[in-house]
Amino acid sequence: MKSITKNEEKKLAAIAEKCIPALEGRCDLKQKFSDEQDFFETSVWSLEAALIAAYELGKQSK
Repeated sequence: MKSITKNEEKKLAAIAEKCIPALEGRCDLKQKFSDEQDFFETSVWSLEAALIAAYELGKQSK
């Protein structure tokens, strides 16, 4: 897997936070070693929106 920059990491976290309500206020996608914080329910349409936004971000960075 290709490494990503800190800036790209922040952009992905922002996409996730915007598209997936359970991540609101989390600020990053790092493991917290807490079941409550690391595992959550989300809708498939939220996940789809996040994946599409991340895909578009990747296309723009080429």
